[in-house]
Amino acid sequence: MRSYIFTDAEIERIFKWLRTGEEDDALRMTFVEIRRSLRRLFVHMEIMVMVEKELRRQGRWRRRTRLPLELKLAMSKVSEAMMAVRARLGDKGTTRVRKAEAS
Repeated sequence: MRSYIFTDAEIERIFKWLRTGEEDDALRMTFVEIRRSLRRLFVHMEIMVMVEKELRRQGRWRRRTRLPLELKLAMSKVSEAMMAVRARLGDKGTTRVRKAEAS
């Protein structure tokens, strides 16, 4: 999913046109794209609003991004394994484990 509709240059041209009425070919092409895409963009905006409302209803709107469950479980298993290795090696092996983790 993209996080923008207009490029920065298009936005600058649009605001300049709104202030001054000045047009160039690039701005006219932007107008063409707006005419072609407006209905579809409105539908997409409606979908985004529906998703936002549902996420708010579920109390999930302001949550932090979470790791996928599989990755979280894998990281937990690696952490447990590293703790077991440290326990077996004791203080003598701690330096070797840290070097292995660093690489």
